[in-house]
Order: sequence, then C-alpha cells, then structure tokens
Amino acid sequence: IGLPGNPVASLVCTQLFLKPLLARLGGRAFRQDMRQARLGAAMPANDLRQDYVRAVVKEEAGMLEATPFSIQDSSMLRMLADANGLVVREPFAPAAAAGAACSVLMLR
Repeated sequence: IGLPGNPVASLVCTQLFLKPLLARLGGRAFRQDMRQARLGAAMPANDLRQDYVRAVVKEEAGMLEATPFSIQDSSMLRMLADANGLVVREPFAPAAAAGAACSVLMLR
C-alpha cells in the first residue's frame, strides 16, 4: 500500500486504511476508536471534503472535550505529535460553536 508523502495525510491514511488492513490480514477484527465529545473551540463551516482535524482530547467534568488546533498547516509537525484525536468533519458541515457535539477518531 502506498502512503502520501505529506506527514499529516500519511497519519490519517494509516489510521483509516492501513491499520484495518493489517488487522484483517492478521485474522483479527478491527474497530476504529470513535468517540463522542464536545468541541473545546468553535469550528468554521466545512467545504466539500470530509476533514480530519488534529485535536487534543481530554476529559472535562466527566465528558470528552476535543480542542482542535487553530493552525492545521501540514508543516506544523509539533501539532501532529501533540494530537491524540482527529475531529471528523462531514462534507458541508455547518459552523460549530464551542461546546457543540462532535465525533472524534482517537489516535492513541
């Protein structure tokens, strides 16, 4: 399987495609660790693509809170290392206020 040269795209593709493939080839079931959380910061409306937005996920008052990094530039590798989740934004998702419900794909 080929992976993109962009480190962020490579991480997302590994999570979405490579991990499930390797598990199935090894005869094991695989299930993504998707969780519900609330946004720790507002997010703008999304465009026509599904986005996976790097975020820090932590427990606050018994609930998960996903705070996306304000800069999602692929050259910001420190943010990639610090992220423990990806906020999943559906195509054409409207703007979301802080505190709104969101889906998070956990990375660790």
